[in-house]
Amino acid sequence: MKLSRTAGKGNGVIIITLEKFLLLSFICLLFSGLCINSAAHAVMPPAHYEKMVQKSAIKASAVVKDVIILSETKQHTRKKIVFTLEKPFEKNIPQEFTGTCYSVDHKWQKPGEGGTIYYYPVKGTKVLVTITNNHDRITSFTPLDSGLAGEIDVNGLANISFVMGHAQIRPEKKQNGKREQWFLFYLNGRASGYIHISRTDRLHNMIRQLKHELLVGELDKGRRLFRMDTQFRDNGFFTPEAITIEITEYFPEKTITHPPRKIGFLPVEQKDIGEGILAKGVSDVYDVPIPQKTATDFGLFTLIETFPYQKDFSVQINLIETLELYLKKNIQIRYRGRDPHKNGLHMFSETGSANATYWLDDRHKLIELQWNSDKRFVRGTKDEAMTILQ
Repeated sequence: MKLSRTAGKGNGVIIITLEKFLLLSFICLLFSGLCINSAAHAVMPPAHYEKMVQKSAIKASAVVKDVIILSETKQHTRKKIVFTLEKPFEKNIPQEFTGTCYSVDHKWQKPGEGGTIYYYPVKGTKVLVTITNNHDRITSFTPLDSGLAGEIDVNGLANISFVMGHAQIRPEKKQNGKREQWFLFYLNGRASGYIHISRTDRLHNMIRQLKHELLVGELDKGRRLFRMDTQFRDNGFFTPEAITIEITEYFPEKTITHPPRKIGFLPVEQKDIGEGILAKGVSDVYDVPIPQKTATDFGLFTLIETFPYQKDFSVQINLIETLELYLKKNIQIRYRGRDPHKNGLHMFSETGSANATYWLDDRHKLIELQWNSDKRFVRGTKDEAMTILQ
């Protein structure tokens, strides 16, 4: 089924006068001080970064209003981020505030060793942000998905922990589906399977993972199960660094398990990458070049929940249809307001060489998704998903 979509010398004896001795002593002392200062900027334990967050005068959910480049070096890009306040978690936070951060935006930039955490703000994205003081350093920056947004709407930051500049719901609170999504799949109006999405964060190296399990089939007939594991970094678009795809086919008389396939991607600045299949064949492949600002079709189930409900919000991305590894470019996603035909749910449209419509509730939770005119996904429960083809 097609579901497309990195001292002076003399006669060999060193002669040192008192003046030279004092000068050398001063240089050694200065060098020692520089070494100590350098060590202070090395990678610190996670508790250090969380302490910086807790001491921050600004803690808030906000929308990224603008991203301004302050400087670019061989190591990194320094940026000033302008935020519009959504919900404050400290007193006296202005309606508009700013913070600074570093990013590595170019292939020629080589970040040095140290404790700097890099962030990738995208204009229009709704985030949970902490800043030392207004106009000062950003201490954490996390795009808001439905689980995190819902948690802070209800409980504020009581159940939130901050690890290496990233906010997450405490493990004991990640229950009742807060980090999972279940959708029932309908093809041309017929119940045809489900998709299960789970997200995990490997925070020690800032890698995020989205796991998608898609079951497609018919009542009393063969079924095909796709398992997709996508690794990405938080650059605002969930641009993949690697995708592993496993396929298992279930028939009444036998089960066929295909070898897993892993595809590694390399986001690059070049603009001459054409649309089409990125990696042909069945073997593993690495360093497949893709444009920056590239998302995957299944990743959008989660990414769409980070976009704000703003009248003029729109963003242009590139899109990989995961199962076929097909790249489509210049996709426009736009906020359309509330849809009176869907009980006032918030609607986003996806147009260009890929077409889709997304409906979300007031807590930024994706409720329904339409791909083209024949494929529909509706949020459900695990029990409903397990029995949809019975």
